[in-house]
Amino acid sequence: MKLSPGQLMRIPNRRVLLRACRRALLPERTGSTDLLRSLEAAFQWTCAAQDSRPDGGVAGYYNLVRGWGESYPETTGYIIPTLLHYAKTMGVAEARKRAIRMADWETDIQLPSGAVRSGMMNVRVGPAVFNTGQVLFGWVSAYQETGYERYAISIRRAAEWLVSIQDEDGAWRRYLSEVTTSTVQSYNARAAWGLALAGRELAEEKFAGAAVKNCDWVLGQQYENGWFDRNSFADGEPPLLHTIGYVLEGLLGAGGLLNKEEYIAATIAGITPLVNLYQRAGVLRGRYDSNWRSTVSWRCLTGEAQIALVLCRLYNITGEAIYGETARLLLDGLAEIQDTGSPHAESYGALPGSHPLWGAYSPFNYLNWAAKFFMDALLLHLFKVDVSEKVSNEATSDVGI
Repeated sequence: MKLSPGQLMRIPNRRVLLRACRRALLPERTGSTDLLRSLEAAFQWTCAAQDSRPDGGVAGYYNLVRGWGESYPETTGYIIPTLLHYAKTMGVAEARKRAIRMADWETDIQLPSGAVRSGMMNVRVGPAVFNTGQVLFGWVSAYQETGYERYAISIRRAAEWLVSIQDEDGAWRRYLSEVTTSTVQSYNARAAWGLALAGRELAEEKFAGAAVKNCDWVLGQQYENGWFDRNSFADGEPPLLHTIGYVLEGLLGAGGLLNKEEYIAATIAGITPLVNLYQRAGVLRGRYDSNWRSTVSWRCLTGEAQIALVLCRLYNITGEAIYGETARLLLDGLAEIQDTGSPHAESYGALPGSHPLWGAYSPFNYLNWAAKFFMDALLLHLFKVDVSEKVSNEATSDVGI
C-alpha cells in the first residue's frame, strides 16, 4: 500500500497502522491462547466501534488509513443478540444498555417500506433483502428482552416487506443491495432464518412459510459435493468463505427452528469439505470454487469465525468430536491474529477482514462483523450459549467443549 505524504498526514492514528503492519509481517507466536480474554477483548473493540459514532449504531469498520467508518445498520442489527447474551453470560450490564440503544436506532432508521437500508450510512439509500433479514435478529432479541411493542412493530413491518417481494420459487431477486451486483443470492438463507424467527416470535405462519420457500430454493443450488452456487456478491465470482458461512448458518438455523432435517443435512454436506480441507492443510482460504479448490492465498477471518460457529452448533447437535475439535483449532487461530496486547482502542480486540490484512477481502479494515461472529463462536464454545436463542434467565455454567 503506497501512501502519499498528504495521506500520511491524515492518518488518524499512525501508531495503530504501524503496529498492525508490524504484526502482519512479524506475527507474534506465543504457542497458547486465552479464549476468554479474546471474548472480552472483542467486546471492548465493539464498544469502541459504537462509541465512535454519535447515533447509537456500530461503525462498520476501523480503516487503518481513514479511521472509523459510518454506522452499519445490517451488522449492528445482528450484533444486538450478541451483546444481550454477552451481558447475561459475563454479568456486564453495559452490554445490555448498548444493545438496546442499537435496537432503538434500528427502529428510528427503518425505511417507510419496512425494509432496512443497504450498506453503511454513507451509502445511497436503498432497501436490501439480506440486511433486513439480519436486523430481524436484533429486533427479535430486543423484543424478547424488553417486551417493548415498538420492536414487535418493526419486526412485522420488515417481515411483511420480505414476504411481499419474494419470488414464487422462493428466491429474492429484487432489492438485493446497493453494494452488491449478483442477481440472486443463496446466502439469503440467513435472511430466511431471520424471517423464520420473526414468524415464531409473532406466531405468523406466513413468515415461516416464506422462509421454507427460500431455504428449499437454496437446497436446489447445492452441488453433490456440498458447494452452493449463486452464493457471491457478484455473478460468476467464487464465493467467499464469508458467504459460504452465511448459507451454512442460515440453513442450520432454519433447520433447527423449523424441524427441517434436510436443511441440517445440507449444512453437514456443505461443511464437511471444509473440515477435510482444514484437516489436511491446517488452513482455510478466502474463496473456493465449485470443486472446493481455493482461488486465493489469503484467509477470510470473518468466514473462519462463522465456520467455527457452525461447527460448534453441529457438535452440540450430533456430538461428533471432529466438529468441536476443528472449531477449537479455528478459534485458536483467530485468537493468535486478534490483537489483545494493543494499547489502542482502535485495534485492541479487533480482527481484520483478511489475513494478511492486505488480502482482497476488506483490506486494511478491522470489521465489526468479524468481531461479532468471533464473539458468537466463543460464547458457544466456552459457555454453550447460542446467541440465536432467547436470552436465558439462568446463570451460565462450565467453560469449554
